[in-house]
Amino acid sequence: MTPQGISISGLIPLLVAFFGAALGAYFAVLKSKRERLWVDRYEALRSVVHCLEAVRFYFESKHMEVMGVTVLAVKERELISDDLPLALRTIRQNLSTLLLLFKANELESLLGHYQEMRNAIVELNHSAQGNYQDDIENLVNKTQTAIDEAVGIGQKYCI
Repeated sequence: MTPQGISISGLIPLLVAFFGAALGAYFAVLKSKRERLWVDRYEALRSVVHCLEAVRFYFESKHMEVMGVTVLAVKERELISDDLPLALRTIRQNLSTLLLLFKANELESLLGHYQEMRNAIVELNHSAQGNYQDDIENLVNKTQTAIDEAVGIGQKYCI
């Protein structure tokens, strides 16, 4: 016994319990950080995929229209036309977020496909009437490639 009445043999279990609790708390914080990173990555990628799909659907329906096939009612067409600028802006914002959450080389391909899609939109806006149908088809394909790349990144890093 020590002078205060506490034995060394009684103190050791308390110290072990304290260090065990501290170690457990440390690992819990690390785990919650990793889980938060996973959730943030997943949410940003999910949003990118959904918005890319909205862009693809818009131009796919426009492609069908150019070919003479009406696939949407006038009201539906107006709704997706109104959604297009928001979808493009949301893609940009989420790609910026993803740059914070991933290493640059992990997103290099997705960013390249996104830029190709944006270039195809610019080309379409400046397209001669004779090339319009081919330019829309090219844009739809580039958008699908960007979707596939985003899904691939999600499957690689979020599953």
